[in-house]
Amino acid sequence: MGFLQFVNTLSWPQWLLLAGVPIAILSLYFLKLRRLPLEVPSTYLWSRTIEDLHVNSIWQRLRQSLLLFLQLLAILLLIFTLLRPGFRGTDLVGDRFIFLIDTSASMSAIDVTPSRLEDAKKKVARLIDEMSSGDLAMIMTSSNMSRVEQPYTENRSLLLKKLRAIRATNRTSSIEEALKYASALANPGRSSFELSDEQAPEAKPATIYIFSDGKFQTMPSLFLGNLSPVFVPIGSETPRNVAIVEFSADRNVEQPDQTQAFARIENYSPNQVAVELTLHLNDRLIDATKTTIAAETIESGPGVGNVAFHLTQLEQGVLRVELDVKDDLAVDNVAYAAVNPPRRARILLVTPGVEPLLLALSTSESLKIADVSEVDPKHLETPEYEQSALSGEYDLIIFDRCQPKEMPQCNTLFLGAVPPGGEWKKGEEQLQPLIVDFEETHPLMHLVQLGDVDVFRSFSITHPEGGLSLIDSDSDTT
Repeated sequence: MGFLQFVNTLSWPQWLLLAGVPIAILSLYFLKLRRLPLEVPSTYLWSRTIEDLHVNSIWQRLRQSLLLFLQLLAILLLIFTLLRPGFRGTDLVGDRFIFLIDTSASMSAIDVTPSRLEDAKKKVARLIDEMSSGDLAMIMTSSNMSRVEQPYTENRSLLLKKLRAIRATNRTSSIEEALKYASALANPGRSSFELSDEQAPEAKPATIYIFSDGKFQTMPSLFLGNLSPVFVPIGSETPRNVAIVEFSADRNVEQPDQTQAFARIENYSPNQVAVELTLHLNDRLIDATKTTIAAETIESGPGVGNVAFHLTQLEQGVLRVELDVKDDLAVDNVAYAAVNPPRRARILLVTPGVEPLLLALSTSESLKIADVSEVDPKHLETPEYEQSALSGEYDLIIFDRCQPKEMPQCNTLFLGAVPPGGEWKKGEEQLQPLIVDFEETHPLMHLVQLGDVDVFRSFSITHPEGGLSLIDSDSDTT
């Protein structure tokens, strides 16, 4: 099975210019028309000439021009070539299939009708209808977590029923877990883990069809062996989307009655956009502003805009910021932040002992805004820590030259270490790096001054895809 596709290789101004070429050719032929003098021996022979006067003599001349039609045909062939037509095949290969469907938030985009997810489900349904007798198929979904919607079966009606029940989520996208599971099913002797209560069948070669828009945070490097992947892209190449990627609200430390809300907006569209943001407190409109965000480019990525709202006498409530924009994805046009009554932050410091850090966190000014508890890194192995980390007991945990097994359910700060999981890469040690740039408009950097900060020793860091560098040095230390 295949379907004809066209790839747009020119911008709209270029297409308009190209469309004017046939018109220009016809105009030149009109200008070239000339009436030739003709001598005849009798007025009877003028009948054909008189007949031509009653019709459009220009079109009579064009009708006899073979060169004109050849030129127009050449232009049409050029236009057809620039559209880059081709057939994308999704024929079934083999007799065991895994249909992996991306259900992350971006699959709710409506740049294809009715949505990316529904388009993916239609393509999967067509493949299920093509299954032969004895073929086995499995349906899986993947966002930031994977799930087996239907284990291997040759019952096409059951597969279609499970397919229709799939819904989009508001989660991020990652296919690593799903590929690990599918690879274990296709490769004998490789370890696996259960994504469902179903017993995995004997490992046999299979073909996995991945239906996704490709918005993965990271691309895993896995051994696939007998698992043959087929990627089926979903969505258009130039979607229109403006998103609120960050939103937070913080009280002014010096003036607790003052609250500042910050929103970070990114433009993933190929054109600059002007948007309006509205701020609501408990569903009541309290502020609005307008801003312009640059277009996305290959060199610098999406356009970025930062907006700050300054609020007074705000005790508590739920803030909601909304983007008034028509784009292909509505779910990222709204964000929420809770404002709680003023209280001291609960901070856990995990350190083997460093006097300057302890001194900084025990000053009278620090104690006004934070309640700091200090523990040794061995505390990370205790049940007490695991319970507090999972329950969100602390507002912030500072890991000084140590690392937990898993990330806790709170804000974290790592000093001399990187987060667990392997996504953050620790590089070479750097001596006395100089701070050359920092993201002063980011909410985390609000009121932070780095002009008098000196760094004696640090190391370079490679953050995962989607990470943001807030401080840069002359030796790529972040």
